[in-house]
Amino acid sequence: MPVSTSRFEADTNVFYLTGWGHAGDHWLSKALNAHPEIFVINCYEPARLKYFDDGRGRDTRPDLLTMTAFLEDIGTDYQAIGECHAYRASQMGPIQKKYGDRVPIANLVRHPYTWLDFYIRHRVNNCRMPGTWSGALEHEWQHARHDLFKCLDLRPYTKEQVEIWAAYQGMWLLHNVLVDLDHVDYFVRIEDLLTDRQALKDLVCFLTKGRCSFSENLLDTVYAFAHQVYRGEESYVDEKTAYQRWPDWKQKAFAVLVPEEVVHAYESLGYRFAAAPPLYACMDQQPPPEEKLTAERPIMLSSMMKSGTWMMRKILSKMTGLTPHEPIHDGDCTAFEDPRYLDHPPGTFFSWHFLASPAIQRTIRNKKARLIFLYRNIGDALVSLYYHFLNEPDAALGYPTNNKEFFNHLSVEGAMIFMINGFDFPPHYWIGASLFLRQMESMIRFSEEYPVHFVSYENLVAQKEKELARLADFLGCKADDQTIRSIVDATSFEAMKEEQLATLPSTSSHFRHGAVGDHATHLTPFHHNLLKHLILSTSPELPKMLMENGLNDFYRVDDFFQLEDFRLSELYIEKAKQARQVLPRLKECAREKALPNLRVILYGMNFLAHALVELTRPMDIEIVAVSDARFFYEKIRRMFPDLRIVQPEEIATVAFDCAVVCATTGDWPRDIFHSLRKAGLSQPVILWDDAAGWILMA
Repeated sequence: MPVSTSRFEADTNVFYLTGWGHAGDHWLSKALNAHPEIFVINCYEPARLKYFDDGRGRDTRPDLLTMTAFLEDIGTDYQAIGECHAYRASQMGPIQKKYGDRVPIANLVRHPYTWLDFYIRHRVNNCRMPGTWSGALEHEWQHARHDLFKCLDLRPYTKEQVEIWAAYQGMWLLHNVLVDLDHVDYFVRIEDLLTDRQALKDLVCFLTKGRCSFSENLLDTVYAFAHQVYRGEESYVDEKTAYQRWPDWKQKAFAVLVPEEVVHAYESLGYRFAAAPPLYACMDQQPPPEEKLTAERPIMLSSMMKSGTWMMRKILSKMTGLTPHEPIHDGDCTAFEDPRYLDHPPGTFFSWHFLASPAIQRTIRNKKARLIFLYRNIGDALVSLYYHFLNEPDAALGYPTNNKEFFNHLSVEGAMIFMINGFDFPPHYWIGASLFLRQMESMIRFSEEYPVHFVSYENLVAQKEKELARLADFLGCKADDQTIRSIVDATSFEAMKEEQLATLPSTSSHFRHGAVGDHATHLTPFHHNLLKHLILSTSPELPKMLMENGLNDFYRVDDFFQLEDFRLSELYIEKAKQARQVLPRLKECAREKALPNLRVILYGMNFLAHALVELTRPMDIEIVAVSDARFFYEKIRRMFPDLRIVQPEEIATVAFDCAVVCATTGDWPRDIFHSLRKAGLSQPVILWDDAAGWILMA
């Protein structure tokens, strides 16, 4: 059985140099290897295909943890051993998770103009493959974004015109810098290494954790061959000269395919670009790729696995007339944070299980996409996914999970432990419930800055008409009662199950149960303790965020109140105490006005407002919520679906008897009070005073 575990738990001598090739990696590898205590290898993936028929494709790399164990083994006699070339920064997740900063990772970059010239030249020269063998170039052709390039009005090409389509594809790949910046902190410019000896010495110190250093004599040696032309290569051309040699079609393509955010990312690394013509001069005249593909703002659906994705896809299809598009992928969960997968053809909406990573957030903003997040009670989702692994409904479609054999020999109780914690016993793998936690947390954080429409599977089951009306309103679709009713009927559990069995060549249905609360018969108190521990260790802020956003159906936040060391319970209890202290002031206001039914405005939406609404529900008090938060309207509506919600400027149009200012920090309560008075409102205001507590201001 292959070894995939490090023998050096306390320390390791392995490092990685990531990158996208064509950035001087070969010279740097040779330079590092000049030191007697450093060993560098280049696992250049196409080279393997020249000599070994191992059944792997050109884009397949060895497993990272196995590679690390292998490097440690063959590098036992060296102070440092590393791989330079084969891996990308975004693939380093398993190493960072297991080793932290004990395995140094640096990302090698080059000026995009120069990098592009090497990238294009490599493909024009048939990827340095022998004779007439063209498998590598065929792979490049099949993976190029021809549909995108065609719709952008760029210079047309044939398959034989490699220089043109390789240029377009290379420009598109420059977007990867956004992903790399999110995954690796240490960036190295090859230009700096070639001109500054100290930069190379600093890199050596970082990669070897100070174990190795270069003498001046050794530096003289490695810089002597710095600009040596290797076999099959051409001389280096500086970026300014390279750009000046570009024909007009190539300069225009760069301006269209490389957006401003990518340019700024490279500028943040110290690169500068041609001033005339402006780098993205065509951006104002030429719409971005996403705008060209769809006439209006695209729809993007992210969903938790086993949360009703197929049902939501059909709902959106019937509501918009678009068809769902899911990217082709290899099942690697790290791809859910990669924005390169987010494109989709005309006439479709995007649907996948992506997280709102920083890079994906930037892409969604640029697209001005309408983002929907579908989630489910995490316990039910884990149970449903367990049966998905066990029954393999997608195997007949060519997407097996390879986990059936793993679960065949486990009891349900034992299986749920692995569903929560995850497992990695190649070829069996599941990242665990942490994926769902990170996905939910990332979406909530993003919703604080950008409109995200949350839909729970539980609400779709319990009140589908209401949820569809909310969805239609969010999308701006016309959906009358008859239309919504027809969608409800077409997306019932029975209808969806029958349709799938009739149209898909699957031996097992995706639609196994469909009910809410399945976890009650599968998760024991022990499982819940495991899940709580996972939440508190990986996403400690999530329970508070769920409470504040009215998303308790993801997981019962009340359960955390039993944990004495959990700060959410202290915060919520304190706000509940403050809310109870307001009640006498409300009754006092009602007595003074001789009102049997009090109409109250709550100014500000927070934990205090949440507790106050819950406390006043049994009383004869009519509540109107006021919030000036730009993106919080949907959140407040989820928290208080029965409340009327208005903006501050609309308060004058509301008939109310008194206002409660829910802010309790510093001068905010009195500042809000004065702003209300300045707006001409004369009703009593109840506000918090640090010295006196709640005060009824006449």
